[in-house]
Amino acid sequence: MKTGSKRGTALAYVIVITAALLILAAALISTAKFNLDASQNSLESRQAYLDAKSAIEYGRAYLSLNPEKADTSFTILRDGSALGFKIGASGAANYVAKYDKDEKAINAAAKYKSSDRVRRLGYQYAMTQEPPTQAGNNTNFLLCGSYYGTKSVINVWYPSIEADQSSDYPVIVMLTAHIDDKTNNLRSLTAPELYFMDSGTAIGGYKTSVGQLKTDFIYVAGDITGQDYRNQISESGNNTSLILKTKTQDKGIIYFAKDCQFIVSGNQLNPDGSGSRTILMNKGFYSYRDGTDLYGITEANKSTLFTKIQSDLPTFVNSDKIKFIQDNLNNLYYGDNIWSPNSALWEGHGALSKGSPSNVDGGRGFSLGDKLVYLYVNSCADWGNAFTKWDQPQLAVYMAKEINLRYVSGADFTVPANKTVVFKADRISLSTEYSDTVVGTGTNRPMITHSGNSAYFILEAQNETNSVDLSIPNDIMVQYKSNTGITQSYTIKAGSYSVIKLNLFSDDAKTFFTTHTPTNPSGGSGSGTGGSGDVDLTSGVYTDGQ
Repeated sequence: MKTGSKRGTALAYVIVITAALLILAAALISTAKFNLDASQNSLESRQAYLDAKSAIEYGRAYLSLNPEKADTSFTILRDGSALGFKIGASGAANYVAKYDKDEKAINAAAKYKSSDRVRRLGYQYAMTQEPPTQAGNNTNFLLCGSYYGTKSVINVWYPSIEADQSSDYPVIVMLTAHIDDKTNNLRSLTAPELYFMDSGTAIGGYKTSVGQLKTDFIYVAGDITGQDYRNQISESGNNTSLILKTKTQDKGIIYFAKDCQFIVSGNQLNPDGSGSRTILMNKGFYSYRDGTDLYGITEANKSTLFTKIQSDLPTFVNSDKIKFIQDNLNNLYYGDNIWSPNSALWEGHGALSKGSPSNVDGGRGFSLGDKLVYLYVNSCADWGNAFTKWDQPQLAVYMAKEINLRYVSGADFTVPANKTVVFKADRISLSTEYSDTVVGTGTNRPMITHSGNSAYFILEAQNETNSVDLSIPNDIMVQYKSNTGITQSYTIKAGSYSVIKLNLFSDDAKTFFTTHTPTNPSGGSGSGTGGSGDVDLTSGVYTDGQ
């Protein structure tokens, strides 16, 4: 063989190139398989995610339509319906998702099609704040009469401060408030706010009367008169006292709506032997010390007992409310007893059965078309009796410019069967609470319902074509039976709404309140701290499933 011969070189090249091509082909096949597996895995992952999310959305829709089920655990199962899912018991097998009533969360685990892998996804509901023990929105309800429920606070026709009376709501006294003359026995009135609105004599006391006002804010529209006979031998020890005590604040606030006088009559009250003294208090806001005696004020000590507020008012004094009361004083009405022959008379001592709607009792109530009614109710028992007066067996219309209903009870607010209730007002506020100081949660918060079929609860403006400004201080559950006889329920979330002639016991109302977000979600009243309360079925966040 000759040196340098090229025989066999071509074969070697062929072998090398063929090997390279085989390696490249194998690599391409491996890459293609990897990409195919990755694509399938991604597709199945996406499909599993959509399955999990669909199951969660089905559960969310179920709870939105059935908010009372928020306190019951359940599962979400596949089925052959158009929706693809159904609700199962909490212990059901082969579920796609489950709702935990304690965690207030829906967790889904959807399987991949060609493997044992699962895609987990969760939805954690937001929680509403537990209402404070002292319901802050109590101060937005006004006690304009003598009673709330069966509790008497102050006599209406002859307003008098009696022994150990209290209110959980601001009290408005239209006529002169008298401190009962009970021979030095303490007469006490406690409330968040007190408004003495008689512009002549706002408060009057007698020579043996001892009164106490326990509150954080006092409005005084007129003079304060009293008597002091301590320097007269035959009346030794007898004098009028009116002590100011604060309720929750270190210092209280008193507002004199005009230049007011403290007029104390008696015997030898002054160093010159005169028998009376008159102290002028200029219009304005003042802070006062706990224990201040209004009838013990003199020129020498008034600047010590009262400090005029020159800057901003403390946050617990609501200047908007003060202006509202001033502007609407002649139009403020309470549900039963009030200083006017045109009283609403809608209830008696908190019981609707003891009152008359506007369209009965000779039509008296229609005079309230320009009035603001504060209606405190804690009993719907035998309400149907009020419908039958003056041959009005089915319909009860409650008509005013504004209706503020506060229903406080351990029982539900129940419209009688086969009866129609109409709240006919341009502004309506509805509140149901467990007690005067506790809103309540779950079954302890009264719901609005009816006792049988063919019952209606209609909200409408005085002009039916106009909208009603509806205010809901706290969430309210409504339960009713549909035309098919199936029990339905929904929640009216706290806040403000604009509604046009709506029957609360209807599918239309359910659709409206489950699809509309209130313009003021806080309800516009109260504040407080606390732990988690009710589940908020309108909001939440997606999470990695558990």
